[in-house]
Amino acid sequence: MANTEENPEKKSSSIIDDISGNTQRGVFHFMTNHASKINDENNTFKSFESEKKDSVKRFRERKWKNL
Repeated sequence: MANTEENPEKKSSSIIDDISGNTQRGVFHFMTNHASKINDENNTFKSFESEKKDSVKRFRERKWKNL
């Protein structure tokens, strides 16, 4: 009986260690693989916004020239 009581404690502590290790590995994986993609998406969105502003500005200039 003592052996079966000790095993669940060891399993629970190893499960907690596995969860914390997996969490750390998951965070590391996210930061190395996905964080740069998020920055790229933000930069492309910013460049799209600036292109949109430029095109609106050019459209207004052409509109005033035609009047």
